[in-house]
Amino acid sequence: MREVVLNSEAGQMFRSMLFQRITPNLKRLGLLTPRVREAYTKMKLIQFENFDADEADRRLGFLAE
Repeated sequence: MREVVLNSEAGQMFRSMLFQRITPNLKRLGLLTPRVREAYTKMKLIQFENFDADEADRRLGFLAE
């Protein structure tokens, strides 16, 4: 069951949305160490390290310009 959930489209979308917020914050805090970077690369999450969550929220109308 674990594999089904991890590989499902909904599971992948959830992780993507979650790590869009977590990854850039880890980088800002200096916690994106080589070990973490390697793990995030393997999980295909490192792509979010420069994601601007505030800008994304502004585009969606969640934050004022």
